[in-house]
Amino acid sequence: MKILNTPRAWVAASLLSLATLMLALVFSGKLTEQAAGVLSNLATELAGIVLTVIFVDWLFERRRLGDEIEKISLRALHQLDHAVWVWQGDARHFDLAELLARVNSIEPDDPLPPFTQNLFMQIGSKSSDTIRLSKEPAKKSEWLRKGLTDLANLCSVRDGSEALVPESIKLHLLSAIPLLAKAANLDLPKPAQLPISAHRITSIDHQHYRHFGRNQT
Repeated sequence: MKILNTPRAWVAASLLSLATLMLALVFSGKLTEQAAGVLSNLATELAGIVLTVIFVDWLFERRRLGDEIEKISLRALHQLDHAVWVWQGDARHFDLAELLARVNSIEPDDPLPPFTQNLFMQIGSKSSDTIRLSKEPAKKSEWLRKGLTDLANLCSVRDGSEALVPESIKLHLLSAIPLLAKAANLDLPKPAQLPISAHRITSIDHQHYRHFGRNQT
């Protein structure tokens, strides 16, 4: 944590310097006994203030980092939810149990048109960038780091002979979702028991409509 880069830390450093100077004067032997006693008491008070400021700063920084980890994790889960919704269909609202159910329902022969591939590639690219650029959250939360690492593999969804097939995407998602849920402090529910219905339609035409909001011309 970069506590020394905060305003409260600079105040603490200034007070600590002042306390150190006071103690140096006390032990220099140049002061009267009364003056040395006064300065010694002041230095002790300042040291107490410094410890309080450092502790409060640590609490604020810890909370800020925790909020950032949750924010990154939730954003990744919502992006996944959108991509899976375009691909698999069903209701358009974020529900972790439903997301898990839809991922579990992915079939090897589900079509994966270029615009849907792009959604997963973007998630993979953003996850890779987050690991590289948001080093502190990724270092602090092992769940976040591992979840984003799983999603970063989606970058290769269109890499020629190494391109990911639906089953591979499914495995990466099933690995990443529980990790990101833990990083976001969400209870991982059991996959929803979704009925086989017209809501799950994976045809390219339906994916196109869900993604672009219009039929293919």
